[in-house]
Amino acid sequence: MMIEETFKQLRQERQLSLRQVSAGIVSASTLSRFEQGKTHLSAVTFIRLLDRMQADWSAFMPSAEDGGRNLLQVLLYQADQGNEKAVEKFPSTIEKTGEAANHAEYRILCDLLLKNKFNLETHTLKQSVTSAMAKVLDSTDWSTFIAALAKQLVHVTTLQSLPTLLHAAAGQLQRQTPQLPVFFSLSVFILYQEGVLRLLRADQVTVARTALDAIHSVLPLTAEEDFTYSIVKEICANAEGKNTVSFKQTALTLNFLILCRADRHLHALVPQIAPLMKRQHFSTDLFDVGQLYTNYGSTS
Repeated sequence: MMIEETFKQLRQERQLSLRQVSAGIVSASTLSRFEQGKTHLSAVTFIRLLDRMQADWSAFMPSAEDGGRNLLQVLLYQADQGNEKAVEKFPSTIEKTGEAANHAEYRILCDLLLKNKFNLETHTLKQSVTSAMAKVLDSTDWSTFIAALAKQLVHVTTLQSLPTLLHAAAGQLQRQTPQLPVFFSLSVFILYQEGVLRLLRADQVTVARTALDAIHSVLPLTAEEDFTYSIVKEICANAEGKNTVSFKQTALTLNFLILCRADRHLHALVPQIAPLMKRQHFSTDLFDVGQLYTNYGSTS
């Protein structure tokens, strides 16, 4: 069952109208179009709607009978839930279920996930990074699986290779490739911003600015992308030191995410920007900065 169909079923089971669920979050017409599969919702909006219905992510976990096309969703879900053992055993698990053809590719992705999510280095990690980079660079149009590889490579590949990876991602963005139809966040735009942040954390400010300028004409497609982009632009400008340091956009965006209880997005974003915020002496009267670091700053 597709995500929009599952969402509609949950709403109807709770005998909630479109207006009741969407009030104050998104228009009823937009929610109706989402349920019909005619539009996408940002991760932040989707989380708020789930909270409104008192539903959780597990309702959208693919069922076993859905077959191999959901393998990627299953793996990313396990990684997102912190299930290290499930990720570690995933290649052998799918091999036993008749998906042997996918075994090698998923071994590569699992190696990257284990390093990025759990700081566990397998004996095949180096080879997997090389293979993943080759697959990403050789792909003209990124599939959801290639985007998943690129998402992990942004954090796992060497700093020397990162600009090459971002160049390939920029090519996808500039060609205006349609939004990848996957439930989990595999936005090429966001993984690009994460790459820029990694360069900034490594004090490669000039390289980061060059990468950011390379997609200046690309517009964010979702609120989640726009939130991330606004913060990255401001942090990069601060790092360059050409103008007076400003935290206005970062503070407003983070405050909005906190008020919306967008914990999932904050847990993904804050660990990446916290080192830079501390380096730039970030401060604001909108929220408790120390509490933000405590609640969301851990990479664990």
